[in-house]
Amino acid sequence: MDLKIIGCYAQTELGHGTFIRGLETTATYDPDTEEFVLHSPTLTSTKWWPGSLGRTCTHAMVVAKLITSGKCYGVHSFIVPVRDLNNHKPLPGITVGEIGPKLAGNCLDNGYLRFDHVRIPRNNMMMKHAKVSSDGTYIRPKSDKLGYGTMVFVRVIILQQAAMSLAAATTIAVRYSAIRHQSEMVEGEPEPQILDYEAQQCKLFPLVSATLGIFFAGLKMWDIYIDVYTRMQEGELGGMPEVNSEKHMVLNMILFIYNFTCESCMHFRLVLKLWLQVCRLACGGHGYMKSSGFARIYGLLTAACTYEGENTVLLLQTARYLMKAYQEAKCGRPVQSSVSYLGLSEGENTYVYGHSLSDLVFLYQQATSSIVATTAKRLKLATMKRGCAALAWNDTAFHLIKCAKFYSQCFLVCNYYNILKTAEVSDALRLVLSDAYELYALYWIRENSGDFLRSKKVTPDNLDDIDTRIEDLLVSLRPNIVTIVDAFDIRDECLNSVLGCSDGRAYERLCDRVFRAPTNIRGMKREDLEVVKEIRQSKL
Repeated sequence: MDLKIIGCYAQTELGHGTFIRGLETTATYDPDTEEFVLHSPTLTSTKWWPGSLGRTCTHAMVVAKLITSGKCYGVHSFIVPVRDLNNHKPLPGITVGEIGPKLAGNCLDNGYLRFDHVRIPRNNMMMKHAKVSSDGTYIRPKSDKLGYGTMVFVRVIILQQAAMSLAAATTIAVRYSAIRHQSEMVEGEPEPQILDYEAQQCKLFPLVSATLGIFFAGLKMWDIYIDVYTRMQEGELGGMPEVNSEKHMVLNMILFIYNFTCESCMHFRLVLKLWLQVCRLACGGHGYMKSSGFARIYGLLTAACTYEGENTVLLLQTARYLMKAYQEAKCGRPVQSSVSYLGLSEGENTYVYGHSLSDLVFLYQQATSSIVATTAKRLKLATMKRGCAALAWNDTAFHLIKCAKFYSQCFLVCNYYNILKTAEVSDALRLVLSDAYELYALYWIRENSGDFLRSKKVTPDNLDDIDTRIEDLLVSLRPNIVTIVDAFDIRDECLNSVLGCSDGRAYERLCDRVFRAPTNIRGMKREDLEVVKEIRQSKL
């Protein structure tokens, strides 16, 4: 490898993003020259958003509709040279540039790209799975699902990065809350740490617990992805008949990761953006300063809530998976273990909270099963009423999205519990992690109590017990909460926050940053002084 080219991934177009089948860029095979002809037939077919495309990349991995022998075979990937390796100018037939400033992340040169009958060799098509022979014959892949691999990888990484973003935000908020003293809890006594106020604990402790849960979910997804990828690399899909159970297991695992990461990327990224706001507000006015570090984290999360698919569509993709899995489970056919609880209990049995961690797993599974079952019935009735499955799907979108969110939370809680059971840690640490797990599980029940009540798996009396238990858990976690965020092990240089520094010298660092600001060192510019003088002398 010479490492002389710089690449980017060009999939999204001006007119299409999430709906990949709607991409308009074409790659038409010419058997006479054994070349593909890349073309942008419309304005909306312009590639839009690829990172590093604006100024940096020399080549692009372009996703385009493959046309050979007069037939379209859907989207495939092609390596296309974009700029001359000698002078870095656009190659003939290529129009490329930057799309302009964004809300955040402007260090990355996102760009646009158009093709005017650009020719590339046949071998520039990515042909690990699907292939085009020299005479133009299209050879189908062993499974269309194999193409999900790259998207799955990216979404697993996004989930892990989201956990780290929340870890950074909670670290800042908890550390600052530990050094900040405010008001008199009891008149005449010293001002306590604001971390000792239950109101502050209710804001931050569940978010610290959620950080652990999302981090564990990211590890689980990574392990599954590596397992599937390894099997594929070892050829477990090659030369096997379609009915081979091992092959189906691998393909189903790909689908599971794809659908879960669709939902988790969307749901957790949006929730994390709200939780980040909670952390910032928990730091009062100082949290609004850029030096607090929240602005940078917010910019990263805002971008993460935007790329890799439109928000609602990703949720609905997961809902479609759940509806199919529910019908399979009801018919007694095997389903992925992550949804094995669907359709197994639709009765009136309710949960009785007994401070058991395994009870919480059961509750989440039962509630999720109930919500999915109710939505499936709504979808069936809507289909009968409308006479069209597509219209019925649109009519029940609100409930389908709720299913996806509950499924994601159920997976997180179940995975969190399994980690606790198998982790090789001390009894003291296991107790702390168990309290954190329980707090998060109960917090989400309380925040979504209406849906849990409607599922008939929770009663109003349960909610009273849960409120009491949450208060107990806040007290139990208080002595260890700073240690938990310290265990996230984010260096001060990476955290880049005057409020969340590990030495606790938030005020000193804040003042030092302000006192050393160029505007305070050099004083006011002459033109600024003139403006102030004019204002003072005006008679407005």
